[in-house]
Amino acid sequence: MRNHGGKIYQSLKRKRFKMDLQKVRQALIQNDFIIFASDYGKKVVAESWTKRLSKQVKQLSEFKDYNNYNIKTGSVARVVDVDLDCKEANLLADSFLPATGIEFGRGSTPRAHRLFKVIDLDKKDTRKFYDFKGKEKSMLVELRGNDHYTMCLGKYDNGEKSLMQNVKIQLRYNGNHYKRMQHY
Repeated sequence: MRNHGGKIYQSLKRKRFKMDLQKVRQALIQNDFIIFASDYGKKVVAESWTKRLSKQVKQLSEFKDYNNYNIKTGSVARVVDVDLDCKEANLLADSFLPATGIEFGRGSTPRAHRLFKVIDLDKKDTRKFYDFKGKEKSMLVELRGNDHYTMCLGKYDNGEKSLMQNVKIQLRYNGNHYKRMQHY
């Protein structure tokens, strides 16, 4: 009986994160994000920014099934991705971060990415916070401010799919909120 209950819970958990794909795509366009496509299930780290931006999506009709879609951080769109890379950061994030209209992640970490519009974003507003255990170095939180990208729709190279948790018109913050995030 216990195992059966676990399966029901997992099923409900998956349904909770399933959002209408057209609604998600529309919200991404309405937020004026710079969105570009890439191959399904593959990273685009080897591609230049010129090549990535040549695949930019500007209209709803340009979205295709079985593609990955990435959001460019910083630049004209002034978007910052707070990438919560460890379980503890995910658990504490609601206590430290202001509310945002867009949250997404993988099936295993559904709220690991939180997007913010920062009105007065500086060129160098990217930070990485690490935890060091012996010789190991692991990422805790990454604040992706400029010239980064984050995959928001599609499938990761390990087969896990991207899941949208929350998609609304984005709230806008000034740099003071962002600067405070950097000091936590």
